[in-house]
Amino acid sequence: MSDFYKIRDVEDEDLNAISNLASENGLLLEGLTPSIFSAMLKWLHSKSNVGKKIQILARVPTGVIGHYGGVPFKMKWHEKTVFATLASNLVVDKNYRKYSTFFGLQKEFIKSYQAKGYSFAYGAITREGVLNPHLRAGWKSLGSLHIHVRPISLNSIFGKLVNYPVISLLAKLPLKLLQKLWDAIFYLWKDSIHVIEETYFADSVSSSLEYWMQKKKICAERSIEALNWRFSAFQDRNYHIFIPYINSFPSGYLVVRLMPMKQFLSVAIVDLVVINDDKKVFNALMKHCILFARVSNADLIATALTDHDELRNLFRETGFFQSPNKFTVVGHFPKNGDIKFTEFQFSDFHINWFDHDYV
Repeated sequence: MSDFYKIRDVEDEDLNAISNLASENGLLLEGLTPSIFSAMLKWLHSKSNVGKKIQILARVPTGVIGHYGGVPFKMKWHEKTVFATLASNLVVDKNYRKYSTFFGLQKEFIKSYQAKGYSFAYGAITREGVLNPHLRAGWKSLGSLHIHVRPISLNSIFGKLVNYPVISLLAKLPLKLLQKLWDAIFYLWKDSIHVIEETYFADSVSSSLEYWMQKKKICAERSIEALNWRFSAFQDRNYHIFIPYINSFPSGYLVVRLMPMKQFLSVAIVDLVVINDDKKVFNALMKHCILFARVSNADLIATALTDHDELRNLFRETGFFQSPNKFTVVGHFPKNGDIKFTEFQFSDFHINWFDHDYV
């Protein structure tokens, strides 16, 4: 630890200062305000029933200059259950980055998660400037999480990309026809599957979740308790939950939220579970997702998928394609821990925005 700054655990009284630091250093995207971010940090780190709190800050006499947190997850690791933490909300004051504050926070974070009983840490990173320091600090690159998109309004997308009103006006009719063609090629027919929007996950969903989890090798636990904490407890996140029913039996779920993505307004598919990868269930949920996107005047729908995701081909068949944007998934495994990096196969790992949607 540097004598220039001190690192300690975060207390609730620190949250406003951390939120202001995040705002001043460009971390608060998507319309997040410091007050909402402060409440969000409390939800993530103080109101979870899974594992012990991991949240640290770096401070100098004049105030907070860095923050790092770990979101706790109960994980299925093949035939056993372990606890893991997702590294999140790293921010270092731009005026103090030359003092190795990042590496001080990293060292304390790694020591803390091991001392508090977590088997490993993981994260998803988009920028090379953030990825490379993590690799130097002992993290391993595990694989990629690609962003797939489906256009909802090609006119709006083109206008925001080109930003020339005259060209956008000339392209309006051709793009409108192209959007109609796209929707016709990937048209989803009506079916008998009943989809209901809910505000929380009822106990009736439990058995289908258990069945789905049995088929996963490495995966953050989906349980009634986990899902309600994740998607219902923090209402400012504005998640929308859709449950499909076959003969009154829940057959999965879809969770979405409106998410600004660069200059576009997107509907983000944060999590999707389809029992038995049923194409009819998937299509019924996508039909509702597309309708939600249109009603919300979104430009596109986006989701994060690995190359081995079992639903990847179904997404392609409904008009999604892979964009140039991606996350690099990284992991940190203690040398003497119960989980070994040499035992990890990325193709066994089910990961999407369920794990990572915290910024």
